[in-house]
Amino acid sequence: MLEGEGLISRRKNRGWYVDPKRVRYDPTNHINIFKMIENLGGEPSDISFGWRETRASFSIARMMDCEPGTELLFHRFIVVWNERKIVYEENFLLKSYFPEFSASEFKAPITDFLTERFGVRTTQVGFRARPTPLFGVVSRSLDVTPGTPGIFLTRIKAHKDKIVQVDRDFWLSGALEIVVGQFPARAI
Repeated sequence: MLEGEGLISRRKNRGWYVDPKRVRYDPTNHINIFKMIENLGGEPSDISFGWRETRASFSIARMMDCEPGTELLFHRFIVVWNERKIVYEENFLLKSYFPEFSASEFKAPITDFLTERFGVRTTQVGFRARPTPLFGVVSRSLDVTPGTPGIFLTRIKAHKDKIVQVDRDFWLSGALEIVVGQFPARAI
């Protein structure tokens, strides 16, 4: 029950831990994960699995309003907050929109990189959140037991009315709180 409430979490082969803070995320005022953690007084870092080229699956193509098989750039990484892995993220970029991306030296966060390197400031045009158990590459990457409660976020982002990016985040349930408007923080 405590795990389901997001008050404790288990780490694979290491035991149970109290989850002291959650990242407060307002989907109507999107800022990147790194800034959200810094706003809480934390020090974010990331573990990157690098960029590679891929092709749009049917579901990604539907979100990006393109044909299945369209060339995309794909990046996945883990966000770490004070030595705790809290989110596994996947980013899909429309390759044709960023033709010189592969020649660029990438530095996270992606929102800042796209603005600084390409002059592209994306706008969030779609947002979805749903509970999910964490399995496979996600649970292994976050060092949690398969089936650990999580929150699956999908964000669709556009530039000048063209969808150019889809982000998929898999959060530990105790690490994220979705809040819109003025709402007091949890007392614990």
